[in-house]
Amino acid sequence: MKTTQAKGIVAGLTSGALWGFVFVVPKILPQVPATLIACGRFAFYGFVSLLALAWAWRRGTAFKALVSRKALRQAALFALAGNSLYYFFLVLGIRYAGVTASSLIIGLLPVTVALAGNRWRVDARLAPSLSLIVAGIVLVNASLFRGGAMGRAENPGPGVACLLISLALWTWYAHANARFLKANPRISGSLWASLTGVFTLVFSPVLVLALTGPAATVQAFADLSASGGLGSYLLWSAAMGLGASWVALWFWNITAHTLPTVLSGQLIASETVFALLYGFLWERRGPTALEAGAIILLVSGVLLAVGGGGRPHRRS
Repeated sequence: MKTTQAKGIVAGLTSGALWGFVFVVPKILPQVPATLIACGRFAFYGFVSLLALAWAWRRGTAFKALVSRKALRQAALFALAGNSLYYFFLVLGIRYAGVTASSLIIGLLPVTVALAGNRWRVDARLAPSLSLIVAGIVLVNASLFRGGAMGRAENPGPGVACLLISLALWTWYAHANARFLKANPRISGSLWASLTGVFTLVFSPVLVLALTGPAATVQAFADLSASGGLGSYLLWSAAMGLGASWVALWFWNITAHTLPTVLSGQLIASETVFALLYGFLWERRGPTALEAGAIILLVSGVLLAVGGGGRPHRRS
């Protein structure tokens, strides 16, 4: 395996480890609404991005030469599609279709991103690893299916539609972002993560307010302050904004620079594995048989994809 490809794989797995952390924070802060958690995360992500851009500008790292108007338009579009609108439709999907449908549909991201990178074709090279990943996703959600969460959904039709839009948005973002970075190799992963973060800071608060309403948002902050949980909320928001957003996207941009989308897409499955592992640590328990089976299948799928990484992939 080439050194560059190994670097991309390690960066992709690191992104998965950081993104998986996001799934534990709602357990740590059960009294905080999901929209407020997202608002804190994206706000800190934006502030970190502003500081990083200011530092890059002060150092004179050929900022103006690298960041064209086209690049700014792309960063805005990717921030809107890959962060803000993706989360907006995800929250609506969870609200109306329930947790089961949401976990299963969004869990298909490793498959859809990989297929997008292979021009939506399943061939003999992709089928084994993708089959293992899909099987792992099904096992992860098996307990939810048994609980009948889908049947208790408030409005499953529109909810599923929102989830499919969310899935399509991030699939498009992953593919388009990779193509842009490969076409612009001089733009570093950290610079691109910062540009995306600044535009996320612009879009996300508006969408969060649209989801919850200004009055409810103010009341949620007031309740947090009154209960003494504001400090913990700000601390975990900062951790997500820096680690699970800015640093994670920096590493993901390295992966997008160096790996074909058909391979990097399958690495997204590591996010689910790490989310499960962090959940076990937080709950101080071991995995159930279904969870252990899911982890084995997901890890096997990723390893099989990585093991085939030395063979030529479609560069997209």
